[in-house]
Amino acid sequence: MRKTLLTILIAIFGVFLLAGCSDDLSALRDITDSGEITVVGDTTYDWGDINIAGGNVTYDFVLQNSGSEYLVLKGAETSCMCTIAEMQFSDGDVSPEFGMHNNRTDWAYAVQPGEEFTVHVGFDPMAHGPGGTGPIKRSITLDTSAPSATTLTVAGNVLSEEDFMALEDPESEDDHHEEEEYADMPEYEIRGKHVLEKVNASGDFVLIDVRESAELEETGIIEGAVHVPLGSISMDTLTSAGVDKNDEIIVYCRSGNRSRQAYELMNTLGYTNVKSMRGGVVHWLEDDRPLVSFDAAEMFKMPEVVETNSGAKISFDRTEEEFGVIGPEEIKTTIFLVKNNGTDTLEIGNITTSCACTDAEIASKAIEPGDEVELVVTFDPTVHEEPEDRFKRTVFLETNDPDMPEAEVEIWVDIDESLIE
Repeated sequence: MRKTLLTILIAIFGVFLLAGCSDDLSALRDITDSGEITVVGDTTYDWGDINIAGGNVTYDFVLQNSGSEYLVLKGAETSCMCTIAEMQFSDGDVSPEFGMHNNRTDWAYAVQPGEEFTVHVGFDPMAHGPGGTGPIKRSITLDTSAPSATTLTVAGNVLSEEDFMALEDPESEDDHHEEEEYADMPEYEIRGKHVLEKVNASGDFVLIDVRESAELEETGIIEGAVHVPLGSISMDTLTSAGVDKNDEIIVYCRSGNRSRQAYELMNTLGYTNVKSMRGGVVHWLEDDRPLVSFDAAEMFKMPEVVETNSGAKISFDRTEEEFGVIGPEEIKTTIFLVKNNGTDTLEIGNITTSCACTDAEIASKAIEPGDEVELVVTFDPTVHEEPEDRFKRTVFLETNDPDMPEAEVEIWVDIDESLIE
């Protein structure tokens, strides 16, 4: 009998928006256990990445009174002041705007059995100020006469305008990271990325590999390069190789150390338009750039000069360190022991790395026979975006060891983005 009376009452007062007679409104708002809500679709919506400076984002949930009696809507409440909700009905009527603290008691609306209505949800990403970035999750709880509560959820990830625009243009983000990484790069250096662009464009420049023949036979050579080992560089050899002082010249080696020396030597010889490729062949290969067979390449080859040296002899306790799987913000450090097994003082020159994410410091650059010192190597995954899966980074040491003028150690690492501290 009670259900029948409720149905009659709602039929009389509830087919339109009630905002007039307070007695009728109170009677409608007092109705409970009537109607049933079904969400047409999911009760959750994720906006994904949201530009904090891009204005409000919105989403419409469609709901239905799936019960056999009228459903009375009395309002809504959101979990944060940054989120608002309003309801629109099939007859065109629209509810007041509801929010976190806007819990009005002067409104009610009756939805007929089978009728659908829409809940418009709006989120203001700037509501918490320009620093309000990061993941968000907001809920909208409807106040109705249905026996069970209905809650809708919206989510997303608020990004700064710069980060959001970088997602829209991944190359721009890459360029941003690269600009930071190479901000302190010496003026005489050129990145491998730009060398490859010149090679692919068949640009008018001369590319010189200053490594030894055995190294070229092992790894190959950059297409189009000529071979003039560092120890053979002179005016005569460069002229014989077809290199003119007015040419744009790029020199490279294994790590960038010998090509720096080649740059300095060629400058003293009057070659003023010379660049050294940063990171050398090691970094070139780490970025999956191509090499061609040295044996198959047609190029000028100079006889190599074998230098004699004192009896310094470098060795390491190990030449590789496996850091394994680490988190994207986990900085790792290891220590290699560098020993002089020779009869003369071992002298360490420049210490460089194949990438800015890796740093190395040695306790002493002069190691007496039989002594050993620590080489501290640090890897920082936060410097820039790193490759997927397992990869390596290399540390290069210039030495006066005649058999190993450029010694090296390696670290291996695999970054798991899910391991966020």
